[in-house]
Amino acid sequence: MRSLIEYIYETELCLMLAEALAENPMVQAVHVEPRPDLFLKWVTRRPFGPGGREAGDGLRGFPPLDLPCDPDFDFYGQKTKNPDELPLLVRVHLCPDRVEAGARDLRAMAAETATEYVSRVAVVLEDRARARAAITPGNQVFGAFPGTMGGVLSDGDSLFGLTCAHVTQACPDVLDAPGNTIGKVQAVSTLTPSASHILCKPKSQDGNDMDAALFALDRTFAPGPSGLCVSAAYGSGQRALMRGGKSGGAHSYYFGSIGLTQIVDITAEDGTSRPHCFHLLRSIRPVPGFWSWACRGHQALQGDSGAFITNVSGDLWHGMLCAVDGTEGFFLDAEQVLAWAQGATGCQHLKPY
Repeated sequence: MRSLIEYIYETELCLMLAEALAENPMVQAVHVEPRPDLFLKWVTRRPFGPGGREAGDGLRGFPPLDLPCDPDFDFYGQKTKNPDELPLLVRVHLCPDRVEAGARDLRAMAAETATEYVSRVAVVLEDRARARAAITPGNQVFGAFPGTMGGVLSDGDSLFGLTCAHVTQACPDVLDAPGNTIGKVQAVSTLTPSASHILCKPKSQDGNDMDAALFALDRTFAPGPSGLCVSAAYGSGQRALMRGGKSGGAHSYYFGSIGLTQIVDITAEDGTSRPHCFHLLRSIRPVPGFWSWACRGHQALQGDSGAFITNVSGDLWHGMLCAVDGTEGFFLDAEQVLAWAQGATGCQHLKPY
């Protein structure tokens, strides 16, 4: 069974569209997910997946990304009415705030570019607020900026807390909300600002793939063992849980799409905000509430940076939040974060505590 990433790179059409849109400064991100209308047939065929009810009860019209409902059913092999059309939906995030008022024709240019591809892939243009690093005052851990200690890794002897690189930046210490020093920073991934305010090419080497910081955690402030295991078995439409330093929780979300390229504003220690381009950020969407006052669900907020994203049972770690845009939260895949942490410490036995 092919994963979404494999299928995108195999067919290349979405990559070509993302590259064509990358020069437009109003385009903030290009995300891809399987087409919901085609997935309805899949739900009818097999409503629950290998994980039992959990694998199917969060679908709600969204298709899976990497976890198939039926291992013998090839979603990406399904045919649309047009045999040349891919079973994918491309979401183009437009951010009018990123351009001057006189440059509104950029929206028409984005639509014109997308029109060249709509015969082969479904495309939706969506207005979004600026995507920003999820940091803000008043949260659980503090480096240069407040954020969230999502979880703890262990090599069997030492404990390491995880948060985002844009939280700690150059600060040597990590503090909790009362001001106690809970750890010393051991490793911080490099964040490279974009040379311009436009997207990087999906296959280019000038974007960022990681936003993580590892700090040696004082056992006095360490939580108990979580029992988490790292897992890439999650898909669009499935339920997820996140407990953020700002948003609280744990709250429920749906896994959304995969970003081929995306601009995120990160504030430096001197107070200046600079755009950073990222590859392969995943998204989570709030689960709408039953009552009218909660109909939008719980948004991921600035201050949730570093929060771990897990499955509903809370025993599988899928990702770590790093950015928000007021509509969705964006996270790094847990396997990638763990691989970075293992490389940073030189310890291949490092795993969730």
